[in-house]
Amino acid sequence: MILHQFRKHLAYEIRNFPVKPNAATQSYALTTAVLARKILEYLDAKDLKDLPLPNGFKPESPSYKLWTVLNRIIHFRMFGQDIVSYAHPKKPDLVTLYSDRWPLPEDHLYIQLADYRNMMNRLATDDLFVAKYLLPRTTSLLSDALNAKRPQRYEELIERDDLQRSIPDFVTDTWDIICNLSDAGKVEILLFSIDCYEKFNGLKTKKYFRLSTCQEFFDGYLKIWQWAPFFNPHIAEIEGRETSCMLLNEIQPKESGTLRHLVISFDTLICFFTDVEKQFA
Repeated sequence: MILHQFRKHLAYEIRNFPVKPNAATQSYALTTAVLARKILEYLDAKDLKDLPLPNGFKPESPSYKLWTVLNRIIHFRMFGQDIVSYAHPKKPDLVTLYSDRWPLPEDHLYIQLADYRNMMNRLATDDLFVAKYLLPRTTSLLSDALNAKRPQRYEELIERDDLQRSIPDFVTDTWDIICNLSDAGKVEILLFSIDCYEKFNGLKTKKYFRLSTCQEFFDGYLKIWQWAPFFNPHIAEIEGRETSCMLLNEIQPKESGTLRHLVISFDTLICFFTDVEKQFA
């Protein structure tokens, strides 16, 4: 999954979401709910409490969980105005929501479209909010990959391969959002040292000195290096130890016309992402 594409799509749908209930409301609600739920699954944030949706009919009642609202919309039987939600002069965008799985009156939800649009817009456009969930998710997956034991059963092999395939997407999504936050002045790239290596055939590597600090690594993105496309993580021997790494390519070809292949270890990426995550506090 390329996170920014899902968020970009969600932002587009929200910009066109009807202000008041009309014939298109259900279509936009279903599309945005599917996109939002996919994003939350990716972030492992199903139980997030940072985006409560108020009860539009009884504001004094407890707010709804976002995950609950999304599930009801995806399986909706009613998303529109009925005898309860219709004809409120101060709430012309109030709608009634219930699904074919929870049809009883006590399961009905009452939502103001403005509240729903604001919630979806934040999920689509607030990089800092999304990063608070994305960075710990990525570092957790990197740690899982580092500590994974050799599979003993076929199911374990499939699980390990799925984890390995997911790592590049999570790393690049996390990198992109850190770049956005840095450009906006919301996070700082600190000057601690890192180790980047040139990779040769097999497991052999050699220290690559053009990228020796975190700042140089960050500043060199799309100038000196770029993420290698279509590659799962690699195993490389670094300082006598085999470890999992992300593969990079140097942008400027060598005299032979070939690209220099580089690697950076999962350990280094975990340190970098954790340092950024600490700034959110």
